Amino acid sequence: MLFTVFSFLNMQEKNSLYWGTWMKSVLVVEDNRKAAVLVEKILKEIDGSIRVSFATDCEKAKQMLLQEDFHLFVVDILLNNSNPNDATGLDFVQFLRGFKKYEYTPVVITTSVAEMKDHAYDNLDCYKYLEKPYDRERAKAVLKKALEMPLEYDKDQYFHIRTDGIVRAVKCKEIVYIQYDRRKVCFCLTNGFLEIYYKSLTEIYKELPEGMFLRCSKDAIVNRGYIEYADFKAGMLYLVKPYPEIAIGRTYKKKVLEELTND
Repeated sequence: MLFTVFSFLNMQEKNSLYWGTWMKSVLVVEDNRKAAVLVEKILKEIDGSIRVSFATDCEKAKQMLLQEDFHLFVVDILLNNSNPNDATGLDFVQFLRGFKKYEYTPVVITTSVAEMKDHAYDNLDCYKYLEKPYDRERAKAVLKKALEMPLEYDKDQYFHIRTDGIVRAVKCKEIVYIQYDRRKVCFCLTNGFLEIYYKSLTEIYKELPEGMFLRCSKDAIVNRGYIEYADFKAGMLYLVKPYPEIAIGRTYKKKVLEELTND
């Protein structure tokens, strides 16, 4: 029997990147000056160091997107009030989602037309929706939470999971194991469970930080930091309590043994 104990601390220190050391930058795409100023005031209340930039139309916003880096977008769907069918704010969101670095950047959409929020959630992965006129406290809570989401610089420390039309950024150190079960993938987190149906374990494994996780069977991926010991005779990985043991697939034993031995 191979008895192997792993420390998660060194891995955390090696991979650690600090969100707080980067000045946050927000682009507010809004044609109503009063509304734009209110959003800026709320952002400054949250963190006075935030740099806030403004664009009053879709084309200007696209130009700014190519010139600067942003960590949050607050976008009004209706940027041309003279056109009752206007939705150019959504055109801008679709444009920014075409950039790899903005694939998961939080976007908070704002408008007085609630019917458009479903499209923004389902097709453009927008983070939250604020209806005008703003409830100041709710707006502050939403923007504060959005600013806490990881930067692109933190990508190796987070995994993005889409559930109920919303993309959630989950800290990789909080993922205990990932298991395929009955046509769905279940993430066991330190604070609960999440289920998704749109990705395979192979796709997920490729997106996880290299060296942090172990594929131990065709149906399971385990965070190495939660492995207490491995019993290759029994074909099991025993995780720290209270998490369950995870079976090692027969064809995976050699690879798992090699990877754990080399740690």
